[in-house]
Parts: sequence; C-alpha cells; structure tokens
Amino acid sequence: MIYTNKTEREIAGYFKGEGYLGIQSYTKKYKPKYESSSKRSSILYRPQMTLVARLDDIEALEYVKRKLGGYLIKIFKPSNKNSKPYALWGTNSTKVIGKICDILINSEMPSKKIEQAKVMKEYLKFRLPNGTKITYSGRRYSAKEIAKMEELKQKLHKLKRYTP
Repeated sequence: MIYTNKTEREIAGYFKGEGYLGIQSYTKKYKPKYESSSKRSSILYRPQMTLVARLDDIEALEYVKRKLGGYLIKIFKPSNKNSKPYALWGTNSTKVIGKICDILINSEMPSKKIEQAKVMKEYLKFRLPNGTKITYSGRRYSAKEIAKMEELKQKLHKLKRYTP
C-alpha cells in the first residue's frame, strides 16, 4: 500500500480522535477428528482496530475503507436509547494495523494513542507470523506466550483509562 503524506496525516489525526486499538482474546473450540477423541479448545488472540462516526458522517469511514480495506458496519438502533445511529470501520489485518501504528508513533502531536500504538507494535512483533494457521492439529500457545499476550492486552487496556 502506498500512502501520501496527506493521507497518512489525515488518517492519523482521525484515529487519534476516534480510534480504538485492542487485543481480543477468545476461546476456539475444535470438533474432534475422530469419535474417540475428546473436544479440544485453545485460546486465541487477535489485534483489532476500529474507528467510529455518526451515521450522517459515514463518508469519512468509507474513505478509510477505500484506503485501508477492512469492514464497515452501520448501527441503526444503538443499544443505548439516547445514542444516535452510527457506523464502525474495523480491521484485524496485522499489516494495516502495523502501518497505522507506525504513522502514529512517528507523529509529532502528543497523544495517549501513541503509547497504545507502541504496545500494539510490540504485540504484533511477538504474535504468530503472518500466514500461520491454527488448526485442530496446529500450533498451540505455550503458557509463557499466553502470559506475554495477556500482559500486553492488560497494558493496552490500562492506557485507555482516564488518568488526570
């Protein structure tokens, strides 16, 4: 992907205001290959990046989707009855998230999002290489790897808290 400096600045600025970086963890259950086998499960981690806008400002998210890919979801009836309809752009692509993190880390304007981007980059370097598939008989995380990913997830979560 090629970005112009203007595009990078615009996306970085928009992300600093409306962006979210997170590490999701979930348990993946696998069906046994043979009847005699027991069910297995493993914990998986994946990066996530999202941007949110009111539904009447969806053009900005459509622009980001054209430039970066990802998905776009429209929420017409938010769970909070006082909220207005909104749209959410998101991606789990390590390549896109890594690029945005690089842009944020190299930006000059101070922001807590820069620290979050540094933690996410650390996670991206640590996690499984791109293209590694986790299948029923595939690789499992060791206890040490799980502890490291949980540590990074919690570190990222703490950076999102308000600190006066």
